[in-house]
Amino acid sequence: MAVQMSRRAFGRAVGTLVAGLALPACGSRGDVPSDSFKIGGILPYTGSLMAIGAPAKYGAVIAIDELVEAGRLKTDYNLINDKSVAKNAAEKYFGLKNWGLQVLVGALTSDSCAYILDDTESDRVFVLTPAAASASVTGSGDTRRDNVFQLCLSDAAQGRAAADCIVDRQLSDHVGIAYNDHDNYSKTMCEAFEEQLRTRGLEPVKAAFQDGEGLDAGDALAQLRDAGVDLVFLPLRKTAALAALREAVAMEYAPRFLCVDDERGIGLALAAGNAPTARVEGLLLLTSFLPDADDEATAAFREAFEVKAILDKYKNTEPTQMAAQAYDAIYAIVQAFEQASVTPDMAPADICEVLSATFAGGFSCAGLTCPVGETMSWGPSGEVTKTVRLACVRDGKITTFAS
Repeated sequence: MAVQMSRRAFGRAVGTLVAGLALPACGSRGDVPSDSFKIGGILPYTGSLMAIGAPAKYGAVIAIDELVEAGRLKTDYNLINDKSVAKNAAEKYFGLKNWGLQVLVGALTSDSCAYILDDTESDRVFVLTPAAASASVTGSGDTRRDNVFQLCLSDAAQGRAAADCIVDRQLSDHVGIAYNDHDNYSKTMCEAFEEQLRTRGLEPVKAAFQDGEGLDAGDALAQLRDAGVDLVFLPLRKTAALAALREAVAMEYAPRFLCVDDERGIGLALAAGNAPTARVEGLLLLTSFLPDADDEATAAFREAFEVKAILDKYKNTEPTQMAAQAYDAIYAIVQAFEQASVTPDMAPADICEVLSATFAGGFSCAGLTCPVGETMSWGPSGEVTKTVRLACVRDGKITTFAS
């Protein structure tokens, strides 16, 4: 979506991009004035996950720039690239810790989080991850990491939301699930979806496959076709989702498909131009962010994102859900600073205790990733609660689902 940029917006974005790319060197807390927060992030903005990490970097930098300009934040920030290799996150985290890290945004993915979160818990560093959705990130019961919170919906919450969406919008009475039985992400979402759909009065048809690349999804889809399913839920990662959609095209099976979390489902393929167009058009996506929304905040974010993407020669100039989640994460942290009277001269462990108690105590804020007029909130579990929205693919773009 093309956006006409004002000269002021362009100049502000140029300055922000330069600041965001010229990241501060590592050092001790004593290297910078005590009136500046040290906010760090671990994002895969090169490598195989660049399509989710680069937008997240832009989203975080846009938020920081806006907050600094508004006089709400003074910060030295360091957004470090793990180069799409999860195990690199450990080295990057210790670099940030030596630099004087006070609050961590990320790691972005659940796999990278697995390499650092035990250390953040023992170090008492507060973590708000924009996109790591696995239940293992926050933990539960005796394994609950009380310093870690998610801004994205957990895998199970996404499954439940998908079921509610189908029933509330009366999308189908003949629902099926094609899921990867060898992927915990897919299985967790499938189980939550199935349980919630039954609670809402519908009995889904389940069909499993085992190939991690989704190359044997055809048999599962054939089962659903033969059972008369006219809406198929695909709780799959990008590669498996695309493979399943291609299988459907090959077998001339044309139900309505619903994917969850557009970054993992189909959004990346749209950006790369390699989605199976015969089945992508009309595809339904459950998402927390609609880039074509016409509210003032989304329009301003779209404009700022486009400038950054162009200046950085990034291919996709339309903001993604990942970008919006990183943006919201920065705003949530700063609002919590303000609400809990957190100051930059506090030690990381003291900030962690205050912020953890604030989020666990029902902290809420508005953001790009919840509908206008609504808020997202947190509690002791570390999971976020917010309303998700239904989108569809129209003319190669993710846009609001109207009917």
